[in-house]
Amino acid sequence: MEAKLTTEQSFNVMYEFLDIYFLQNRSGDLATILGGMSFLQDGGTADPAMWGMWIESIDNICKKQNLKNDGMLTNFQAFVAMMEFLDLYFGPQSYGDVEDFIRDIKFVITHPSVPTITWGNWLKAIKVTLSFEVYKNNLILFKD
Repeated sequence: MEAKLTTEQSFNVMYEFLDIYFLQNRSGDLATILGGMSFLQDGGTADPAMWGMWIESIDNICKKQNLKNDGMLTNFQAFVAMMEFLDLYFGPQSYGDVEDFIRDIKFVITHPSVPTITWGNWLKAIKVTLSFEVYKNNLILFKD
């Protein structure tokens, strides 16, 4: 059985995934999204609407798939939730300078059994995010 991601883990995976694309393409639209998604010291996102949109995205995909939202998502469900999030973010307007990126994401959703660089980057983002969590949880802080 596939391990599942929590709501926060999947948000962090989405951030890491978008950052991978941003570092390759320097998209202004993604820079704006990533800035708003950044967590502050108080635990909230720089743009509080980002977290709310993430929760709404998860709720939307759970309703569409007739699933109970238990706060846990498979890798693929989190990927679909990311597309829902991007749809909410951009609204009915165009996807700006990320049109090709969005097309790649939608291809993965409609052709999940076809290996793609986009899906590979999603899996890489999961690995990086979960590895960082393990590292963070194992840190021992010393006070002078």
